[in-house]
Amino acid sequence: MSPSNRDDTVGPSAVPRRRRRVWMSGGAAALLVLGAVGYYALTDNGPRLSGQGNRLGLPPSVAHAPFVVADFSLCLDQPGTVTVTGVRPVRSEGGLAIRGFAVRPWVGGSAMGGNGTLAAAGYHPERQQTVSIICTADSKAQLAVQVEHTGNETATLDGLTVDYLSDGYRHTVDIPGQATVCAFHDQQHSDCGRSPQVDWSDPASAMAGEKILASTGRRTGDLQVPLPGKIPAGTTWVTTECQGTGTLVVDAGPLGSYTEPCSDRPDGSDNAFESPLGTTANLLKVTADPGVTWAVAIGWDSSQSHPQ
Repeated sequence: MSPSNRDDTVGPSAVPRRRRRVWMSGGAAALLVLGAVGYYALTDNGPRLSGQGNRLGLPPSVAHAPFVVADFSLCLDQPGTVTVTGVRPVRSEGGLAIRGFAVRPWVGGSAMGGNGTLAAAGYHPERQQTVSIICTADSKAQLAVQVEHTGNETATLDGLTVDYLSDGYRHTVDIPGQATVCAFHDQQHSDCGRSPQVDWSDPASAMAGEKILASTGRRTGDLQVPLPGKIPAGTTWVTTECQGTGTLVVDAGPLGSYTEPCSDRPDGSDNAFESPLGTTANLLKVTADPGVTWAVAIGWDSSQSHPQ
């Protein structure tokens, strides 16, 4: 689904008056029509909004639990500023209601979704409503919405309709993207990836004695997680677990990049990175194929097999 703008231009309102006949020449009528077209062409020429989203899976939830979905980007086709006035689903099934929204410049490493409210995730809905970023490969704004799971079944959100004001005129644009909130008992939906026949082992729980630097928990979709930066001398472990047909790609910067083939049976790997002088790691990036459930944990201890 490609973004599409629907304009709702508000012009001068007509003033009621008694009917009377006015005769004019064809040339005069043409001038009036051209004048009206020129008026709107010159006044409603503010920036237009466009955007893009991805496919995101969220952890299982109970009814009425709040979630933040922040996997939608926004930008403008020309310099200027627009104000977002409303956000609603293009399509929604299973009970997902949007309870709020916020816009801010895209923050590297920010999570794409998770439990909680906008305020708890660091957003300020009451004052984060404008977009002034022109569309480029490296520049975009981040649209976050707070959704409520209103039922106990797996629910999906397919695209967002965004209402906005540009130079005082109302416009609407549809943003593609998908989000799924899984029911606890769902074993069939491709974004939930559950299999009751096989045990799942969270990577963080398998770390004995290591200091946990990052732990994603079990989830689907893509994710970026900030890391602490400076890591002391010792051994850093990047541990993975995945389930579902597809591939999991883990990029931990200087700690290594790992590609995991995933199947219906949960499996993963333990990857050690030794640094006698310490290292710096700022960001964990995880990319997963649709239908793959995964978890990643990063832990550290002071041991070294070949200390210097």
